[in-house]
Amino acid sequence: MTGLIAFIVYLAGAIVLRGINDGIAAAFKILISGILFKSIAIYLLLKALPDARQMQQYYKRTLIR
Repeated sequence: MTGLIAFIVYLAGAIVLRGINDGIAAAFKILISGILFKSIAIYLLLKALPDARQMQQYYKRTLIR
């Protein structure tokens, strides 16, 4: 979950800072460039969440005993 949040915050920060420095066109370019990589990264991070939750529950059950 932290990785997903960090990745999205990084993207948002890059878009905002580029927009402030170079204008809206540059911010839009950041959003569009690497769209395949960004979408794959977000998909993989979202796909890993159920497994991470399941692992977290497993460790909680084994440590409580």
